[in-house]
Formats: sequence, C-alpha cells, structure tokens
Amino acid sequence: MSSITISAFQIISFVLTATVLARLLWSRLFLKYRWFSAFLFFGLARYFILIPVSRKAYALMWMVTEAVLWAFYFLALYELYTLVLERFPGIRTMTGWMFAASIVAATATAIVLSYAGIGTAKAPDTLMLFLMAERGVLSALAVLVLLMTAFLTWFPVPLPRNLVWHSLLFAIYFFLKAGTLLMRNLYGHEATRVVSNTVIPVVGWACLLLWAVVLSRSGEEAMTKVGHRWNQDEEDRLLGQLKDINASLGRLSR
Repeated sequence: MSSITISAFQIISFVLTATVLARLLWSRLFLKYRWFSAFLFFGLARYFILIPVSRKAYALMWMVTEAVLWAFYFLALYELYTLVLERFPGIRTMTGWMFAASIVAATATAIVLSYAGIGTAKAPDTLMLFLMAERGVLSALAVLVLLMTAFLTWFPVPLPRNLVWHSLLFAIYFFLKAGTLLMRNLYGHEATRVVSNTVIPVVGWACLLLWAVVLSRSGEEAMTKVGHRWNQDEEDRLLGQLKDINASLGRLSR
C-alpha cells in the first residue's frame, strides 16, 4: 500500500511545475537555466519516487530525496548568481568562494546542532537530527537569497527581463518552501497548519504560474533593470562603484 495519499494541492503543484518545465523545454530556455530545470524535473520525479514507498521506508526515502533537493537549491541559486554577475567576473569569482563558505558553514552548523541534540536527556531520532541539519542548510541558503535580492534591488544592472523575473520569483518561491519547513521544525505542524496548508501553497502556485507565463525567448533580448531607475545620477554612481569593486576583486583573484 502507498505510504502517502495524493491531495488536490499536490496535484495542482505537480501540474504547474510540469507546465513550467514544459515551457522551459519548448522555448529552449532550459539550455540557459539548466540547474533550475533540473530542480523542477527532480521535484516532479520525487512524487513518483515517494508514492510507492512503504510506510516503514518512507521517512528514510524522504530524507534522501530532501537532501538531493538541498543540492539543487544550491546549484540553481549559484546559477542565478553566475548569470546576474556575468558582466562582473571579479565579483562572480568572490561569489563562488561565498557559496563554498556557505556550504561549509551549513554543514558545520548541522553537525553542531546534531551533537547538541544528541547531548540532551532524550536522544533525538534520525529524523529529528535531519530536521536540525536542515535548519542550518536552509539558513545558509536564505542568507544567499537575501544577498541576491538586495543586489538586484540596489544596483541598476541591465539584465534580460527573463533573468529579473526568474530571480525575483525564485527568491519568493524559496522563502515559501524554506519558511514552511522552518516553521514546522520550530513550532510543529499543528501550529502552522493554516498557513502552511493554504496561504503558502497558493502563493507558490502563483509563482509557478508566473514562471510559465513570463519566461519567453523574447524575454532574453528585452533588457531591464530594477534598482534606482528613477535617478539617473544615482544610477551612474552606483554602476561606477560596482565596476570599481569588480576591478579590485578581479586583481585580487589573479
């Protein structure tokens, strides 16, 4: 017997995720957003991986597939940073080191949390240790998403319209997913049932629907920018600062 029951919410999420992936494949944008496309594909495959799993083995399989999702989150986010900073190789190199440091920090945090849990009077089970490790990983990812969002908001860098939309939607979508898991870990499923079972899925569906609608081949040619469009002098000053930072970091990385 299947270990889980497929709900209407899961069916809607599956259909919308498949629609976004189909859109990327049809428009050949998957060639540019490879890791994001792989993330969506694995999200779809995960449904079929978990459905036939027995109740006894479900927790283990869920943890294994969840850990794979962590990797796809990192890779999709790193892909975003690389595309956003394509014109600034010095800053992009620094970003690579930042990602490596965040992975190490997340792993170290997970280990510390696990040992702290083991040292309590009631030793936690494997699932509890995994959830504590997940907090460390998601926290590191949250910081990276915030940095990317702050960069796009502050610096008026001309970017393809697709990339701007993709970056903003990815930030919202990630915080919904991460926020749901963190709330459940901290407060329990019952305390967060209304928010996690209604509000968050609906906003997540809106993100998926927008991805399916706004990503297009023409969006790769249309350039736009987010920060300081209302003040040309401030825009020029910030872009000058960004170029100087890029040049300095480029010299350091040689």
